[in-house]
Amino acid sequence: MIKSIKPRCISFKKIRLQYAKQLLSETGYSIGQIANEVGFNNNYFTKLFLKYEKQLPSEYRTAKQKESHEIILNTSFDITTQP
Repeated sequence: MIKSIKPRCISFKKIRLQYAKQLLSETGYSIGQIANEVGFNNNYFTKLFLKYEKQLPSEYRTAKQKESHEIILNTSFDITTQP
């Protein structure tokens, strides 16, 4: 008896959402511009993002910006130390 093998399928939606997350954290593009860039209309993009990320795109961007600022603030630079 041959077992049924389900092919592994890459979800193109998830790939596009990964790219959107990168754009949200690395650019100042509007949510609408990012939605268009990754191939979704604005409303569908927001619903899909909320479904997979459990937060709105704007909330994700704010959290990433806050995270970046905290990393910068927590990094200490000692300019008196010489190699």
